[in-house]
Formats: sequence, structure tokens, C-alpha cells
Amino acid sequence: MQELFYMEHLEIERKWLVDAEKLPEDFDSYKNKKLVAGYFMDEQNDKVRIRQEGDKYFKVIKGKREDAGMVRKIGEGDIEITKKEFENIWPK
Repeated sequence: MQELFYMEHLEIERKWLVDAEKLPEDFDSYKNKKLVAGYFMDEQNDKVRIRQEGDKYFKVIKGKREDAGMVRKIGEGDIEITKKEFENIWPK
């Protein structure tokens, strides 16, 4: 029997404060992509994030924080899913 092996990933929470007055006037002309993200609790009471980045779709199962810090385990990290899987999970 073949053993399954994956590297456990850590996630560091980051927040960005943007000064809108310092953005370039032609901001809309820069390359961009659509980003949509949402969270829900699965059957095992784990927090799950699903995300669309342009034409790619991902989910990640977020572990519990071990302390009050900004770091948490996220298992395998981002798992790519299909558009159909994303649409089946995303609320209508």
C-alpha cells in the first residue's frame, strides 16, 4: 500500500491598510483579476475557505489556531477545484 504524504502548510494572517489618495489616477488601467472568497463550516466543524482568482478556483481547510497568534495550520494548503465545484458550494 502506498503511503500518502503531504506537506502541512502554515498561514499567516495579514491585513493591508491602503491610502486611496496615494493610488495612481489610472488605477483601472492596471492588469487585474476578479477575486471572490467566502468561508463556511463543514460537517467536521472545520472552517473552509473557497476562493475564485480569475479563472481558477481553490478551497482550503483552515485548522484551529493553537494560540491567540496570527498563524494557523492549513493542512495541504490551497486545493484547486473546478468551477462547477465552486458554484455548487457558493451560496445562490
